[in-house]
Amino acid sequence: MKTLNTIISNAGDDENSHLKELLNFTLEGSQDGVWDWNVDTNEVYYSPRWKAILGYQDDELIANDFTWESLLHPDDIAAAKNYNQKFLQGNQSSYEANFRMRHKDGHYVPILSRAKKSVFHDPLTNKSSTHLIGIHIDLTKIITIQEQLQQQTELTNTYLNNTSAIMLALDVNANVTMLNKKGEETLGVSAASLIGQSWFELSLMPPEIHKNILNTFNDFIHQRIELNESIDHELITKNGERRMFTWSNALLKDKNGQVIGTLSSAIDITEHYKLQEKLKKNENLLKNAQKLAKIGHYTLDILDEKWNCSEEVNVMFGLTPSYPKTIKSWLAIIHPDHQKMMKEYLYHEVICERQAFDKEFKIINQLSKKSLWVHGIGTLKLDEQGNPIELFGTIQNISRIKRTEKRITLASKVYKNAHEGIIVTNSQGKIIDVNIAFSNITGFSRKEVLGKNPNLLSSGIHQEEFYNNLWNTLLKNGSWEGEIWNKRKNGEIYPTFIRISTIKNENDEILNFLALFSDITEQKNNELKLKKMTHFDCLTGLPNRTMFTDILTSAISDVDAKKSTLSLAFLDLDGFKQINDTLGHEIGDQVLKIISTRYIQDARDTDIVARIGGDEFVILLKEIDSIEESINIYERFLEATRKPIVIDGHKLQISCSIGISYYPQTLPVDSGQLIRQADNAMYQAKIAGKDSYHIFDDVQDQIARELHQKIIAINHAITHDELVLFYQPKVDMPSQNIIGVEALIRWQHPEKGLLPPIEFLPAIEKNSTSIYLDKWVIEHAFFQAKQWILKDIAIPISVNIGAQILQNFKLIEFLEKMIAKYPKVPTKLIELEVLETSALEDMHHVSIIMQTCQDLGFKISIDDFGTGYSSLEYLKSLSASYLKIDQSFVRDMLIDNGDLAILKAVIGLAQAFDMQTIAEGVETEEHSKELIKLGCNIGQGYGIAKPMPAQALQEWLKH
Repeated sequence: MKTLNTIISNAGDDENSHLKELLNFTLEGSQDGVWDWNVDTNEVYYSPRWKAILGYQDDELIANDFTWESLLHPDDIAAAKNYNQKFLQGNQSSYEANFRMRHKDGHYVPILSRAKKSVFHDPLTNKSSTHLIGIHIDLTKIITIQEQLQQQTELTNTYLNNTSAIMLALDVNANVTMLNKKGEETLGVSAASLIGQSWFELSLMPPEIHKNILNTFNDFIHQRIELNESIDHELITKNGERRMFTWSNALLKDKNGQVIGTLSSAIDITEHYKLQEKLKKNENLLKNAQKLAKIGHYTLDILDEKWNCSEEVNVMFGLTPSYPKTIKSWLAIIHPDHQKMMKEYLYHEVICERQAFDKEFKIINQLSKKSLWVHGIGTLKLDEQGNPIELFGTIQNISRIKRTEKRITLASKVYKNAHEGIIVTNSQGKIIDVNIAFSNITGFSRKEVLGKNPNLLSSGIHQEEFYNNLWNTLLKNGSWEGEIWNKRKNGEIYPTFIRISTIKNENDEILNFLALFSDITEQKNNELKLKKMTHFDCLTGLPNRTMFTDILTSAISDVDAKKSTLSLAFLDLDGFKQINDTLGHEIGDQVLKIISTRYIQDARDTDIVARIGGDEFVILLKEIDSIEESINIYERFLEATRKPIVIDGHKLQISCSIGISYYPQTLPVDSGQLIRQADNAMYQAKIAGKDSYHIFDDVQDQIARELHQKIIAINHAITHDELVLFYQPKVDMPSQNIIGVEALIRWQHPEKGLLPPIEFLPAIEKNSTSIYLDKWVIEHAFFQAKQWILKDIAIPISVNIGAQILQNFKLIEFLEKMIAKYPKVPTKLIELEVLETSALEDMHHVSIIMQTCQDLGFKISIDDFGTGYSSLEYLKSLSASYLKIDQSFVRDMLIDNGDLAILKAVIGLAQAFDMQTIAEGVETEEHSKELIKLGCNIGQGYGIAKPMPAQALQEWLKH
């Protein structure tokens, strides 16, 4: 049974000479080792190249089946033999395995073994034998490249995951190809939504600069201009906020120098170069080195201009069996960008110049229509005259490698153009690389620091414990970030913000440390200035309101913890405005400085003096033993203020008013409330004559708070329809005919149920809320009258109006508005009841209002007559139709002669002024009879009917 070796050796006749020549040429030209194993006879053939891969000459290695096994790495023997056994026993025709074989010098070579199972028939012996024929490929170079790419990938990923600059990559058409995490966070967009979109068609560029920036990009991408300096311009974030960025830009080029896009880094200078956000992984720029690509071989017949290839090339090129394989068709497969270049290369450099074929170029897969990068190598075969007749070689898909190279180029640009300093150390902490920004910040060149420890930057400020904690955190968590004070080469100490990360291999072993840092000197200076401006008064240097409030809040917490007492004083200078107005603000400012100095001198070490505006000061006594102690201290401030002040010949005399509050109090208060209390007390001191102090009364304050809460609740009840009207009939007692109803308000409280007016009306008696309530009652009375008119019920409804609305001419305006809104309600059906005491505040004004109301058709009643002054002047001045006698006189008229006498007098007065009387509080039939005898025919009270809802009144009328 012939092996591959015997086929080559015995192919001597003319018929086989070409086959022999072709096979020899194949074995010599391939970079791979060829082997042939006769499975039936165990005969083995190894090509010279196969032996050369392991460092042996052709005659140094005995070819047998044991040779292969003896050279295997001990750890690979079992797996390889097991794979062989399964392959031989199975139905697969193709064989592919990875293992390591021992080189002549002792090291092990990584091998990819490929083979196919074939059956050969020997016509001489008429026997068939099974052969396993294959190649061994040396993977050493590929694995080395893979490891280098892996390390570069780790370094780049770590940088992109930690840098705080926005990184943006665009292609030549300005389409977004990369936006990092910082860009997403700052702009409020996701990278996924932007990839493939034109940067200039997004809504991120302000309209006023869009055209200029677009023109600049086009000039830059076509290399008409250079962008050596950074460019500052705004972007509009997703939430509409405008932020300013400084942009550094670089061109991205392929290995042939062709521009493929731009890479830009941007720092947000709106927040004073504050770069603290971490980068989000936009994409994995460097992937693991590609798996071994399948390599196919080809033969190009130069004379016939035809070619053939192995199945691997057919798959790579997407060729069908019917595809015509001519040199013209081969050139057609090449990408249009490379066709001209490859045609010239093939015919001129390879065929004419007799050079070996070695070229990377792009092709178009004929099935998928996708472009692929391939690497072709080949050797020319010459005839006896030295003319090329054939090109034979291999071709490999290197698209993944090309994509990786492109990403490495991008990563390199990122590394070089970063604004942050970068330090890369080995696992022992020795510096192995730094970037340009490192030298710009520290003053050290790359050459000066290579091999050194980063502690050469140490300022000496931080203690050993600080660095111990740093390293413990770094080793435990894999990262550390914070502020460190470092020292430049010139000895200058400066602050940095630094992020340190570990780079590990697949076994979780530390390979490198990566540190990114930025100089935050300007940021620190700005923070210091801002803090001073934010917390201290510019004129006096005293704490301002913001800082004082923080101090007071902290002091209140201390008092709560220690169960102690503090006191707060609010000081306002008396007569300071006059000084400013007459002598000018410059002298006024000098006065404030002098007073501030005096206050600081008279304060204890634990006291806080602050200026919170104009001529207003506050003083905090953090711990006092008694009120008397605090008063003694405040009197010192009064005396310090009284001392004469001489400025530019002007002798000035001023004083101050002091308001005092204490903490703790009966009810909880915060710092803001405590200041307001002292402020209110200060005004009391002003009212009392100035140049004195007044202590805030927290009991009165609590009463005021409760009243305020009630007013808020009533306002809520008005606006949320929690109020209802009940109606109490007024009848003509002799005939028992109803002559009207009085609208009485009730509060349908969501928690407390139905509340009578005594529960809430007193709280708003002197408040503007009473006006809103009176308007609510009047309008609802109009509305109810309208509803009753639709049901043929025409009953006058009287409503009570308070002093607040009665003193306001807008009452007339409101009544006119109601007349217009409810045109079908006659004004005679709405009666206004005025309390006697309400009219006494401004008799003249009220009389005009009442007369105007009567002119509009409204009837007027004077309510609760007898409880005020009951003045004849009152009755004379006020125009009214009815006089309502207060129920307090009616209720006891049968047993109290004094009340009876008052009734007789009031009824007589009403008759004298031509008014009808209405008696409230009629509870029994005896009350009715006696009132009729006295001349009062109209009554109202529980003896007649209780107040009731509108629907209930309608039912009552039926009876």
